[in-house]
Amino acid sequence: MIFRASLDRDGVTVRGNVVPSDAVSRLRSCFIGIQTDRAGARCFDLSSDIMDVIQGPLRALAREGMGGVARPARVLFFDKTPESNWAVPWHQDRTIAVKQRIDTDG
Repeated sequence: MIFRASLDRDGVTVRGNVVPSDAVSRLRSCFIGIQTDRAGARCFDLSSDIMDVIQGPLRALAREGMGGVARPARVLFFDKTPESNWAVPWHQDRTIAVKQRIDTDG
């Protein structure tokens, strides 16, 4: 598995053409009207087009990289254009999706 090997070796992998171009066109229309005058706008009411991509190609990508039971837990959309651009320095997300919190020693 090339994907898993580069993820294990480098801690990151870059994949192209994960989402079919016709789906990309539909997704673009989903983001029209999202508040762009401030960073960190949240959108919790996801359209069926967005859910199709999350449940389809993004879930398949997660399973390919992490194993058969993996699934996307959070999706981030960055609208970075030449007119609206900012640096995103390396960072480590520490948010994980769990069914239940279990306190353990240590």
